[in-house]
Amino acid sequence: MSVARRLKRLGIIVMACYAGVLILLMLFENYLVYPAPRFPTGDWDQSLVTVEDADFTADDGTRLHGWFVEHPKPRGTVLYFHGNGENAGQQADVLADLRDRFRLSVLVFDYRGYGKSEGRPSERGIRRDAQAALKWLNERTRTTPDEVIFFGRSLGGAVAIELAESEGCKALVLSSAFSSLVEVAASHYPWLPVGWLMRNRYPSAERIASCPQPLLQAHGTSDTMIPQWSARKLFDASPAAHKRFVELHGGGHNDPYSGAFWTAFRQFLDEVAPAGQ
Repeated sequence: MSVARRLKRLGIIVMACYAGVLILLMLFENYLVYPAPRFPTGDWDQSLVTVEDADFTADDGTRLHGWFVEHPKPRGTVLYFHGNGENAGQQADVLADLRDRFRLSVLVFDYRGYGKSEGRPSERGIRRDAQAALKWLNERTRTTPDEVIFFGRSLGGAVAIELAESEGCKALVLSSAFSSLVEVAASHYPWLPVGWLMRNRYPSAERIASCPQPLLQAHGTSDTMIPQWSARKLFDASPAAHKRFVELHGGGHNDPYSGAFWTAFRQFLDEVAPAGQ
């Protein structure tokens, strides 16, 4: 066999393998974007904080579940959006901090396919879930969207921004958030045409441009999942007159909220929801 024929055959094999990888990534995209830990993963028998089960339904009929913790004299109300690898059963420490340290009433909910929520996750479906969660929270606490602080972590930041764009909110708190899921994927897989392939896109920088609400954004300097440039691009796209970016030195993507973060959060809360209100 000539060298030219061998090279041609090798090229065909390489192209076939590359095409196979693309097909596999297209088929398994949702599994990569949404690891979706379901019940019983997590600590569902709570002793750290008293929780109220929140059961509600999205407008397409998907039944959803969350946890609500109520402060008897709240200074504010928070809708919490967890990350893509978490569920409500893993948020008790965050709920306890927000209620007991900061006098906030909080709802954390599971996207479809997560925790005790039914269905399968998708960008469009999770948008519906967020709208249903906000509606439940407003009815339960007798608030309006512009009285609620949206607090999102990682993918939850993208969900919070999308809801803020459509419904409004009192303020945005974002941790480990990104400018665009497609851009983040491209930074990890530069040899793949992810811009053409991905169905879940979450263009957060584009959406936050329509959100003038006060913004607190924090990002770990050792976050290897979401690049610093992506977080900064998101922050720069915000038109908020009152916004602050906090670098968490040495912080990784999945680290618990640090003392530095909570200090920045307290200052931000004092500005957007003074304790005397």
